[in-house]
Parts: sequence; structure tokens; C-alpha cells
Amino acid sequence: MSSNTSARGASTSRGGMGAPFCGLFSPGRVPAVYRYPPLQLRPKYRYSAGMKTEDQTEALERIETRVSPADRARIGAAAVARHESVARFVQRAALKEADDVLGREVDVTRMPVDQFEDLLAALDRPAEPIPEIVQLAASDRAFSRR
Repeated sequence: MSSNTSARGASTSRGGMGAPFCGLFSPGRVPAVYRYPPLQLRPKYRYSAGMKTEDQTEALERIETRVSPADRARIGAAAVARHESVARFVQRAALKEADDVLGREVDVTRMPVDQFEDLLAALDRPAEPIPEIVQLAASDRAFSRR
């Protein structure tokens, strides 16, 4: 058996190092995709306790985009920092921007009904004047418009 043939008969291109050459790529010209291990971009933590929320429903539509390698790396790093997949990170950012453009309120404050009733009652009551603020409003202004 020659030095360019392994025990199984496959040729080796690394000078007898024992690794069979598969023939897809010539030696030294393996694309970067195969040289480096893939980034692990899966979320480390689960945020639900078994119940699906509104944004965890099954996705049926697909949106694709092209980005530069630098932008892809930046988005990937941000997704890792948020413990999310890149797809989920991009989806959240796009939905937030869409809500801003469409003028929808993104932030929702939840409170018990009785607390909400107290808040509405406080807003309906007439304001009580605060003596210090009345005094400041009556005093001379430090700045004036021309």
C-alpha cells in the first residue's frame, strides 16, 4: 500500500497523515464555513412556564434579508447578549419598529382593577395648589423670551 492510500483505499492528500481526502475541496482551500465551528446562537434560558404567549405562536410566513458580514456579526452578538436566537432577535426588532411606525403603543402597564379605579378617581379630582409652586410662578423670571 502506498503512502497516499489509507487502509480503506481512500487517497489522503496530507502526506500520509491518515485523514482521507473527500475530494470536495482541494487541500488548503476549504471554505471558511467548514474551517470554523458554527456560532451557538440558541437562547440559554426559557422564559415561559409551558404556556405559549402571543409571540410564541407557530410562525407560518418567512421573511428573508441580506446583510453585510459586519452587520450579521453585530446582530448575532446582540442576540447572544439577549439570550435569543438571531431570528427571534430580528423579529422582535422588526415588530417594535413596525409598532413605532404605525403609532401603536408598545408598552402596556397592567394593574388590578381597584388600583386602576383609584388612578382614574385621582385624575378626575381638581388639583390642589401647592404654595411653593404658586410662589415660584408669581416671582420674576430668570429668563425671558425676546
